[in-house]
Amino acid sequence: MGSTRFRSPTSRRFCEKVLTADELDALIPRSDLHPRIVEVLAYFEIVKLFDAAPACAAREKAERYLKTYERAPHAASVKEYLNRAGDQQRGQVQIGLLIPLSGYDADIGKQIVTGGAACIRLVCRRIGSGSLNLVMCDTRGNMIETAKKTKELLNEHHVP
Repeated sequence: MGSTRFRSPTSRRFCEKVLTADELDALIPRSDLHPRIVEVLAYFEIVKLFDAAPACAAREKAERYLKTYERAPHAASVKEYLNRAGDQQRGQVQIGLLIPLSGYDADIGKQIVTGGAACIRLVCRRIGSGSLNLVMCDTRGNMIETAKKTKELLNEHHVP
C-alpha cells in the first residue's frame, strides 16, 4: 500500500467511517506499513478517541503523536483537539472511569464506555448543562495498571 494511494478520499473515508479506534491501534505497530500510513492511522485514532469522549488515553496518544510527527500535516489538527479538550475541561466536573479498554476484558470495557457516555449525555441533557466530563483510563484488566491510572485520575485530571 503506497502513500500516494492512501491520500485518496476513499482511503480517508475508510479510516474515518469503517475502522474503529481499536482497529487503528492494532494496525499502527505493524512494521510492514509505510511511515506516512502509520502517521495517518495514528491521526484518525486520535480523532476517534476525542470524538468518543475526552479521555486520558486520547490526550496521551495526541501528545505522543505531536512528539513523533511534529511536522506532519495533521499536527495542527491534533493540537486543536488538545486545546479544545483543555477548554472543555475548565469549569466541568470530572467523573473518572477506570475500565479495561485493551486486554482480556476489552469487550466488557467497550460496553461500559458506551453506557457511561450515554449516561453522561443523558444527565447533561436533563440538567441543561454540559458541565460533566467523563475521563476514561484504560486499566488493561491489570491491578497494577488500575492503581497507576487511579493515581493519574487524582493527580493529573483532578477527579474528585
